[in-house]
Amino acid sequence: MISRHHLRAKILQALYAYEQSEVKNLEIGWSNLKDLLDDFGRNYALMVMALRDTSEMCIDYSHELANKLLSENRIFENDNFSRNYFIETLNQNDEFQRFLKKQRWANTTLIEPAVARRWFLAFREQTPEYADYSNISTDPARAKEAELLFYLLMNIIVQDEQLDPIMEDLSISWQADKDEVVNTLAKQFQKGVEGRNDFKNFTFVKADDLAFAKRLFEATAINLTRFVQDVKSVTPNWDPERIGTVDLMIIAQCLEEILTFEDIPVRVSLNEYIELSKHYGTPKSKDFVNGVLDRLVKRYTEENKIVKTGRGLV
Repeated sequence: MISRHHLRAKILQALYAYEQSEVKNLEIGWSNLKDLLDDFGRNYALMVMALRDTSEMCIDYSHELANKLLSENRIFENDNFSRNYFIETLNQNDEFQRFLKKQRWANTTLIEPAVARRWFLAFREQTPEYADYSNISTDPARAKEAELLFYLLMNIIVQDEQLDPIMEDLSISWQADKDEVVNTLAKQFQKGVEGRNDFKNFTFVKADDLAFAKRLFEATAINLTRFVQDVKSVTPNWDPERIGTVDLMIIAQCLEEILTFEDIPVRVSLNEYIELSKHYGTPKSKDFVNGVLDRLVKRYTEENKIVKTGRGLV
């Protein structure tokens, strides 16, 4: 479920920590990378629980309104939203439940009830479609449920200025994963609007992505010294002390990916790591990383070091 772009960023973080450590131990480095991937899982789970706790607020609210609305001969709201199909599917997912138990979050409410209620009331008041949805007696259309969850996520919860302080109290890595978590959930709900359920076969990191991460991390760490020498050979006018460690890590990881993974096109790898340089480097990193990679890829091509097959030829 984690995107390859975010996976590359996690590998980069692990590589930086590995390079900065006094003892260079690949097993410890790999364990650190797995912890970083678990961080994404924790932050994703926190956001799902925020959605769940907010949706369950409609039970209390519908009960509060019931007597008043009955006395006025009006139809009162049901609690359909607390049983929406997509959150229930995820709650029944074995891997997700195992993860919650591992975190000791099973059967736990992490979001303060007052906060969840505030989000629910804002959602109820700002979403005209919610009134129709909450007054139907039959099972609601799943596309409509996905649409409402998408609105709750993007227009209520994410827009709340208090979200970051709340999440940072629960997870020190929230800021590092926030955008990826929100984008992942948004895409999953958009698929729901199209009639697909991306939560049925849910997994935080697919087996092939985990294998990709391990192979790329270990190979880059092993060959890092060689890549640093190659970088120096094409930057004779640069003071080695002025070349940032993060820039070197980005270049090395990109070159290792190009040389190791025959099915990934060179252009895909270059674009991915130039984007990472914008986020993790300095204002000058993009141009430096782009220029060095361009020179070294040309050299490796002339030396027939780059071999691509299948999709990698595109």
